[in-house]
Amino acid sequence: MEVRIGKIISIDKTTGTGIIEDSNFQDIGFSLDSSETALLPGQCVTFVIKFCASGLEASQVKLARV
Repeated sequence: MEVRIGKIISIDKTTGTGIIEDSNFQDIGFSLDSSETALLPGQCVTFVIKFCASGLEASQVKLARV
């Protein structure tokens, strides 16, 4: 799996979801889990893409070391 870099553009803690804008300016959704509670909009992150029934989804979202 290829690790990608992007920026969190929104997080909805109520639904436990967020959106990352990748380096190609594509919006990719992700689901928060307990290890990702410190993520905030504007932060640079690394992630991998997985395919699911609803389309592309980011997984393994982690803060990028810049």
